[in-house]
Amino acid sequence: MDGMHSSTGQVNNNNVPTLTVSYHYEQPALNTIGQLSISSFDEDLPQQGSFVVTSFTQVQFIDTDGSTKTEDTGFVSAISRSKLTRVDWEAQVSNGFTAWLLNLFYWPQVT
Repeated sequence: MDGMHSSTGQVNNNNVPTLTVSYHYEQPALNTIGQLSISSFDEDLPQQGSFVVTSFTQVQFIDTDGSTKTEDTGFVSAISRSKLTRVDWEAQVSNGFTAWLLNLFYWPQVT
């Protein structure tokens, strides 16, 4: 492994029925494996039902021809991309509080 980046964040819906917050991280072109996870969750009103979702949504990378490409990832919790320059993700929470954890691992080569 050549290194890593780690970030954390929190989302509280503050009595809004459902809140979605988007994030992004930019970096030099690095071969990257990314992991996004929920590190905690707490319901505001347990009797009302609640949920939380975290997901990568898009990646940007340098293609083999040297051009910058953007790709929608769908809703996934792990990514792997050569020459990654940007990653976007979101956290969605209803009736509660959540904390998320982003880990980006840098390797000589990824597939």
